[in-house]
Amino acid sequence: MPRIRSVFVMLATIPTLALAQTAPPFLGHWSAKSVSRVSGAALVIDLVLADSGSTWTYTPIGGKDNPCFKKSFPVTVIAQTDAEMKLQVDGSKALEGCPDFVVEMKRVDEKTYEAQFVDGRRLNFSRVQ
Repeated sequence: MPRIRSVFVMLATIPTLALAQTAPPFLGHWSAKSVSRVSGAALVIDLVLADSGSTWTYTPIGGKDNPCFKKSFPVTVIAQTDAEMKLQVDGSKALEGCPDFVVEMKRVDEKTYEAQFVDGRRLNFSRVQ
């Protein structure tokens, strides 16, 4: 009888363990559109947040080119809660002269984050399927 109870208790804890191991809600592929303050080019920003190897990539939509475009900048999550996170983007590690910056992301819903840069610019990131 004690063995049956032990098996029952172990089986009952499996769903709890599975919930504890779910990925943070912000992990995944996110995209936004912006305009470069330097070149004036329209841009798509791809943000990939992963357990390791997160990246930020600017891709121009026509217009002027820039050596920092199409480079995957490393990203580090430096602070996070369920509702927001702060990212350190290190463009200079991808290519000398590319920008390093911090961006704050606030969760709007499960498919949208609003980003704010220190200079006040805002972007809306949408989850890419």
